[in-house]
Amino acid sequence: MILSINEKGRRIDRMIRGKKEYREIPCDYLCGRIGIERKTVDDFVRSIIDGRLDRQVAECINNNLLPVVIVEGRWNILGNDLSTPTRRHYGLGKSFITKLAKLVLGGAQVIWSPRPEETATIISAIERLGERTGWGEEIDLSHYTETRRKRPGSRATKIRILTSIRGIGEHRARKALEHANWSIRRIQEMTERELAKAVGPESAKRIKEALR
Repeated sequence: MILSINEKGRRIDRMIRGKKEYREIPCDYLCGRIGIERKTVDDFVRSIIDGRLDRQVAECINNNLLPVVIVEGRWNILGNDLSTPTRRHYGLGKSFITKLAKLVLGGAQVIWSPRPEETATIISAIERLGERTGWGEEIDLSHYTETRRKRPGSRATKIRILTSIRGIGEHRARKALEHANWSIRRIQEMTERELAKAVGPESAKRIKEALR
C-alpha cells in the first residue's frame, strides 16, 4: 500500500498494518489502481461545495485510478431536512445534492465510516480485495511525482490545507505555518499547547483534531 507523504505519522497511518510506502500521489491512499480520499463529514461537505473534491476525483481518474471517497464521522450535521439551520449554514440545498450526484455519476465510489478504526479496516479490506480482483496491480505514477516536484506554490497549498479546517482563516493558517517553519508535518508533531502559542488554544485544538 502507498500512502501520501502528507498522511505519514497520522492516526490512520499508525492503525494500518502491513507494508507501506510514502510517496507523492494524487490521493491519500493508493491500493493498486484504487485511489482513496479520506474525508471527515465536515470536510466532505465543504469540499463538495467549494469544488475541491471534484478536482481530487478528477486527478485520480486522469491518472487511471478508480476513485474511492471514505467519509468518516457522524452524519448528524446534515439534520433531518433541507430547512434545518445547520444545513442552511453549510449551504446544503438542491445545488449540493446536484453536486453530490454528479460526483457519483462521474465515477467516484463513496463509502461511509463511523470512526478512524473502521476507516483503517476499510482501507485494508480494499487493499486485499484489489489483490484478488486485479485492481491491486500497481500503476506507474512517476510522471505525477515529477510534475508535483516541479509544481510551484507549495506554501499556497499548505495554506489551503489549513483554511479548509472549519474556523481557520488565512491569517491563522499563516501564523501556524510560520510557527512550524512552513511544515504541515511539524504541526502534526507539535503539541496542542505549543501550537496555541501561535494561533490560540481554540484554533490549535481545531487544527490538531483535523490533522490527526
